[in-house]
Amino acid sequence: SLSSFLDELFSIFPNPTKNSLNINLLSENEIQNSVIYNLLGQKLISSKSDQVIDVSQLEKGTYLIEVETKNGMSTKRFIKN
Repeated sequence: SLSSFLDELFSIFPNPTKNSLNINLLSENEIQNSVIYNLLGQKLISSKSDQVIDVSQLEKGTYLIEVETKNGMSTKRFIKN
C-alpha cells in the first residue's frame, strides 16, 4: 500500500537521541524539507535539506519529525533524552 511505502522513505538514528538526529533516506530521495513538532503539533525546528538536525536545545520528551521528499511525506516519532 502507499502508506507502508511512505513509512519506508527514511529512518532516523540514534533514537533516543541527546544532541543530533540523523535522517537516513532509504531510496534515491532527497530531503526537500524536514520539520520537528512537539506532540501538540507546534513546529519547533525546520530544516531544508540537512540530513543531521541539531536537537540539543529541545527539552527531554517525545517529538515527531516529518520529512518531505519529491516522492511523498512521512512522519516518525523520536525521543530526546
